[in-house]
Amino acid sequence: MGDFTIRILTIVIQTVMALIFLYLGLLILKRDKKRLNKVFSTYYFFIVLGTVFNWAYAFLDTTLFYEVALYLNFITNFFYFTSLGFLLVFILIVLKSEKIYNTTKQVIYLVIYLGSLGGFMLLLIHIPVVGVYFDPPSSSPHWTLVFFLIVIIMMSVVSIFPSIYYLIQTSKQFTDQDLKQKFRYFTIGYIEIVIFAYLIAISNFVKKTITTFPTIALLIGTILVITGAYLMYIGVGKQISK
Repeated sequence: MGDFTIRILTIVIQTVMALIFLYLGLLILKRDKKRLNKVFSTYYFFIVLGTVFNWAYAFLDTTLFYEVALYLNFITNFFYFTSLGFLLVFILIVLKSEKIYNTTKQVIYLVIYLGSLGGFMLLLIHIPVVGVYFDPPSSSPHWTLVFFLIVIIMMSVVSIFPSIYYLIQTSKQFTDQDLKQKFRYFTIGYIEIVIFAYLIAISNFVKKTITTFPTIALLIGTILVITGAYLMYIGVGKQISK
């Protein structure tokens, strides 16, 4: 499957994904606009924003608009990979309550995670040998090993691993079997979302050497991200109300 065909297929699939995420995010806010709901829905909205910016450079001729595509790709990556930070904040609020894990602590964590990961990604795009690059005229991004490792390590250590740990701790607190089952749905959904994030990163890194991987990752990732987002919603999102 050619690069152009993959880009078209990606846009079509991402459009469906963005609409589903937008709908679920709005449903969460519709139930209640308290901080817990806002934090949870922000994850969904960040994915929507990342997708919108991805559309913006999908078919740019990078021979003419290389820098534009580079910055739009950075914004896309920023929204996709920092979005997981909001899920960790949400999990911590559920586990510890807003009184213990208060607004100040939430903001400090988000500033550190979004600022550090975003800062590193922005810095590295200016260094071709260690950042992101395109093969003009294609607008399909390629990640260098350094960029790939930094995103994977920071995302894993600062967001994903702590989230999984706190998910386990939170599940132990439930004595009601119905609530425990619903939280299990959320956990499964979260794991699917994480796998999707890793698939995106791996695909951007290996697409030049394993040309079939982006297509496989796209198809598998689409199923994972949509079902994952829905499982998180029915597990917890439908329950958080006034």
